[in-house]
Amino acid sequence: MCAAADRRLALFTSPAMSMPTPSNATALVPPGQPERDPLSDLLDLVHIRGEMALTCTPATPFALSFPAGASSMHAVTHGTVSVRVEGLADAVRLGPGELILLPHGTAHVIEAGDARTLVDIWDALKSGFDRTRSALGQGTSPVWFWGSFRFDSAISRRLLDTLPLAITLRELNERPLEWFQLCWEIMIDETRRRLPGGSVMVSRLLDIVFVKVIRRWAEQDAAAPHWLTASLDPRIANVLSAIHAAPARPWQVADLAEIAGMSRSSFAARFESLLTQPPGAYLTAWRLDKATERLRNSARSIRWIAEDVGYESDAAFSRAFRERFGVSPSQWRKQAQAANH
Repeated sequence: MCAAADRRLALFTSPAMSMPTPSNATALVPPGQPERDPLSDLLDLVHIRGEMALTCTPATPFALSFPAGASSMHAVTHGTVSVRVEGLADAVRLGPGELILLPHGTAHVIEAGDARTLVDIWDALKSGFDRTRSALGQGTSPVWFWGSFRFDSAISRRLLDTLPLAITLRELNERPLEWFQLCWEIMIDETRRRLPGGSVMVSRLLDIVFVKVIRRWAEQDAAAPHWLTASLDPRIANVLSAIHAAPARPWQVADLAEIAGMSRSSFAARFESLLTQPPGAYLTAWRLDKATERLRNSARSIRWIAEDVGYESDAAFSRAFRERFGVSPSQWRKQAQAANH
């Protein structure tokens, strides 16, 4: 697998509580540890659960139907396919070094040639899956990687609801995503060998691939959602990092404007133009998002969580939480625990 991976690698590869000073908004980071950034903070709330990763090599002609459900990513390495996505007027044509991400799990069809019969992907897998290769079919072209995954939390859905039905990346041969091909090779190998811990490996690697795709798309597409474009704006990114690092701090617009190196009015206008909400509303939303993370992943008391995210009383926290989520913090925790069992 390593030799094959090396040959094909060229296809895609080539909480501090004190406020940082305006002149140094980034806290010191231990050697070898990458600095936190706003996009990392946001994507850290998106919990990806990988389901499968395999190579698709069906003999042409074919038309495979993927029903609505898990999110999918298809990355073509050889040949050409057409992807018809439910809700999109035109088919998306993909060639080598191109991929499509369907973050909402939208139903779609992948086809090549003039196939007369539409085959459900699960029926195709039952009859044509080769476990020794972790591959569907025995064809030679087209060839593509298919990964499927789900997002576990309500926070994930809130962030991902702003993404379009389909995200397409092209020119990955010319502008490779680092380690992209190698990640897929490892996922395929883990799926094929079925070693202990393999499903966790696949989930983690799909997480890496997802982040790389989202980051590249945000850099080049003006239609990227507000939270993505804001995290790539240098001045606003410093502000978001400060809020994310210390949500309990009683932030004022003047404090945040100083971190951005802007006047109060210019900062407020810039912030709202990028994020479609004023700084105070963003701070409240971030506090409550972090609260749900604490409720889901810890046994801390409601009072402790309220203080940790910046509320002086249980009552104020519960009011804000109920207004946002429709239930009390304790009810939300019970629902989250029940969903995990």
